[in-house]
Amino acid sequence: MSARQYTPRELDILEGVLKLVKQGEPIHALKVAEIAAAAGVGKGTVYEYFDSKEEILAETLCYVTQREACRCLELVRAQEGFDAKFAAMVDAAEENLTNRLSNMNQLASLGTPQDMAEMMRRCGRDPHMAAEATQAVFAELAAVAQAEGLSGKQDDGYTCFVLRAALAGYIYQRGCCGRLGEPTREETLRDCLRMVKGALARPRA
Repeated sequence: MSARQYTPRELDILEGVLKLVKQGEPIHALKVAEIAAAAGVGKGTVYEYFDSKEEILAETLCYVTQREACRCLELVRAQEGFDAKFAAMVDAAEENLTNRLSNMNQLASLGTPQDMAEMMRRCGRDPHMAAEATQAVFAELAAVAQAEGLSGKQDDGYTCFVLRAALAGYIYQRGCCGRLGEPTREETLRDCLRMVKGALARPRA
């Protein structure tokens, strides 16, 4: 995964935002002076790296997304076999979305995915970077599926598409606990794995 490399000062500023949000500060109400104080730098220094508060927030979103994708890839690579790697991926995604203290969850107050994408465009950031950041995770799983004979003659693009759909289905199902008979993690994981393997084994029309 080709992750952007930040300077130490940029990291101080981005981590300053996360520190304030973790302390319960409303992200849209943050002031550049507060971010500077949390980062341990002067307000003028912040403007040497970012043109506005919105740009700081957009870059914070990029930074966290990139970091969590790298973390997920490390967790997936630490496992042996397709089933264990798939489980590591969905567990990491669920943790980010359900743990109210996770950075991804705390940044959710920036708005809907569409709002975030628009903010990133205004600040010159690529709104598709989240998908690109997670591509290495899907590529890792696709390679293992091929090695284990699960994907047959399917190309990697189709395999990654199936994996994305399975991850979305897993998150949706787990998010519906209490409304769909409270499916357990194990039940949901089993169903998603069965769906993935069935889709990969079935010849494409």
